[in-house]
Amino acid sequence: MKYTLIVFFILNLLTEGYGQVSCGNFTITGTTTSPYINSNSQSCMMSPAPTGSLIWTSSSSTGFIKHTFTIPQTNVTLFYTVVNTDDIGTISINGGGTLSMTVVNGCFSVSGNIIGPYTGAGSYGDIEVNITSTQPFTEITLVNTAGKSGFVSGDCKSVVSNNNPPCVLNLGNDTTLCQGDILTLDATTLNATYLWQDNSIKSTYNVTQQGTYWVKVTTNNCTVTDTINANYTPTPFVNLGNDTNLCEGQTLTLDATTLNATYLWQDNSIKSTYNVNETGLYWTETKNNTCLYRDSINVVIHPDLLELGNDTILCDPNFTYTLSSNVSGSAFLWNTGETTQSISTTNTGLYWVVVIDQNNCTLKDSVTLKQKFHPINLGENQLLCAGEVLKLDVANPAFKAYEWSTGEFTSSIIADIQGQYWVKAIDTNQCLSYDTVQVDISGCVLFIPNAFSPDGDNVNDVFNVVTDDAEAYELTIFDRWGEMVFTSTNPTKGWDGKIGNKVAKADVYQYMLRYTSIVTRKDVLKIGVVNLIR
Repeated sequence: MKYTLIVFFILNLLTEGYGQVSCGNFTITGTTTSPYINSNSQSCMMSPAPTGSLIWTSSSSTGFIKHTFTIPQTNVTLFYTVVNTDDIGTISINGGGTLSMTVVNGCFSVSGNIIGPYTGAGSYGDIEVNITSTQPFTEITLVNTAGKSGFVSGDCKSVVSNNNPPCVLNLGNDTTLCQGDILTLDATTLNATYLWQDNSIKSTYNVTQQGTYWVKVTTNNCTVTDTINANYTPTPFVNLGNDTNLCEGQTLTLDATTLNATYLWQDNSIKSTYNVNETGLYWTETKNNTCLYRDSINVVIHPDLLELGNDTILCDPNFTYTLSSNVSGSAFLWNTGETTQSISTTNTGLYWVVVIDQNNCTLKDSVTLKQKFHPINLGENQLLCAGEVLKLDVANPAFKAYEWSTGEFTSSIIADIQGQYWVKAIDTNQCLSYDTVQVDISGCVLFIPNAFSPDGDNVNDVFNVVTDDAEAYELTIFDRWGEMVFTSTNPTKGWDGKIGNKVAKADVYQYMLRYTSIVTRKDVLKIGVVNLIR
């Protein structure tokens, strides 16, 4: 955007005139009225003598006399009558011009700065004051600045106008404008006709391009022509571009570079370029000499909202996991080759998707699927013989908590009654594992004594296993040094306490029993100790 400077020049066509100004051409106001006071000397009296006057009062610092002209003046002569030697006053004009003033002696001497104040010396006498200005004015004011006694007077008959050369027209100085500026030339004058360089006849003319412009103004008294040259300095044109949408991570460089220019951006930076990476309104003012150009651009940064979620640990070994883009778009591409917004997988690993969203931004995100499942296996259903117990153990460093159907919270339990047993275990990833096992008790018999005394009294003389549930039977006895001292594959034949033909000494011996259960059809291994007592 840019700003256009509209410049107005006010032109004054001043009418010809020299001599006594009639009272109808101006008004006079002042502190009070009084009959005009004549000079003591006939040679000092104003001629023709005024018919009346406005005066400043004696002993007043606020007394004044003001002449107001209907036509702007540049050169006026006034006659003031000085009564006392110590009267002091200041003369001023309006209009903003530079004031010059000369004082011509009457019948006595006058001293002081010509711009005022001045001091009159003498009893009575008229003072001639010539007032000129570089700009037209419409008011002349004499003010009592000292409050001295006496009178100073003046009226409409005391004014002579000799202010203007004939038919003056001033279009102003040649000027230089900025491109796009409008210069309005105004030649308006009372009862005048106008002719401009392009034959237009209005009192004003708008200048919009470089060239030479003139106007001829005609009144009843005269015709005058003036010319002005208007030059245009090229404005430092800057185009920041159209309002822009960017994707997160993108940067837009705004470039206002112009020859011999200075720059001001919205944050007061002064470089010729500006990097944008946030949403907002950005503008620059580029100045070349006195010409200024401004442009702005609105930038919107679209955030990356794509989110596949955090990396995930899956507990279910038979999982089916769905991955989905949380933003809609015109195109999707997964590393699996699929092009839909969502996909399903039964495999672990790294997955990523590229999405072209509704703002035409390219987004990418990834997620890793891991499986940390730790299974529990209580084994196959068990069939125990009466009196047997089963240890169920699921100890694993990966687990941090256990719960059994028996109400226990240890990593292992003893199953000693018939029924279904289950266990739950939670690992460090909060994954839950679960398993069950059925334990049944049969009527099979198995008895292994822990001592015998082979002393020939026919009471407990043989170490023998009592069972009705064994086939592929094998019993082996070892001494404390691991030497085999007895073996049997016949369930009815036990150890009689001899090693070969020698009697074994009293001691603790270890046995190992192997057989196949007829009921459960499982291989059984039993290891224990037996005491031989003498």
